[in-house]
Amino acid sequence: MQFQEKEIMDCSLDFNLPLIAIGAPVQAYLPDVAKKLGLELNIPGNAEIANAIGAASGNIVEVVQVLIQPDGDERFIVFAPWERIKFEKYGEALDYALTEASKRVAEQVEKSGAAEYEISTNKEESFAEGWNMFVETRIAVTAVGKPKWV
Repeated sequence: MQFQEKEIMDCSLDFNLPLIAIGAPVQAYLPDVAKKLGLELNIPGNAEIANAIGAASGNIVEVVQVLIQPDGDERFIVFAPWERIKFEKYGEALDYALTEASKRVAEQVEKSGAAEYEISTNKEESFAEGWNMFVETRIAVTAVGKPKWV
């Protein structure tokens, strides 16, 4: 007696574009990958140096996001990745959030290997539509720098 195993389900994909490969190791494995997927393979001239160019021109980016909201008792809560803390005044909450987020994003980007970096801050305040009622402030502090070895 012979048993013939049947698949429960078949699935296939069709690609309408070629596979474009860059980077030093593409010749080693992508021809087989393209063949198995039934794709046309396009390896541009100098494809092997693409990794080096990307690494040399790449940036290190770190972002810290903080949220400030009223707590309903006329105080303000700072929601940060490192803690949740209340303040009596909005200005105190805002100063704390901006200062700490800048300090921590600088620590993160340095830890990630950036020698020189720039820090930018984006602050968005929201109010209830039609009312002069504060809803929240969203803060994103971003540090962008070049790796030390560049």
